[in-house]
Amino acid sequence: MTTLPKQSLPLLGIDPRDNRLVDEKEAARVLGLSVRTMQQRRYLGQEPYPVQLPDSRAIRYWLPSLYEYIGRGFKLFGEADI
Repeated sequence: MTTLPKQSLPLLGIDPRDNRLVDEKEAARVLGLSVRTMQQRRYLGQEPYPVQLPDSRAIRYWLPSLYEYIGRGFKLFGEADI
C-alpha cells in the first residue's frame, strides 16, 4: 500500500491546513461514502473515528484525521495487496 504524498493534497483540492470539525454528511462527501456507510462504520467501531462534542449528542469528524485515513488507504491502481 502506498501513502498519499502530502505535496499531492493541494492537487486534489485538499488544504492540509484546514483543521475544521465537519459533520457526518460533509465527512461522507470528503470520503466519497454514503452517510449510511459512515453511520455503519461508527456503529462497528471502524475508522474513521468520530469526535463526540462534550455535553452534546453531536458527532463530528476532524478533517486532518479524514485526510490521514485517505492517505493510509491510498493504493495505486493495479498495486498488489501485501
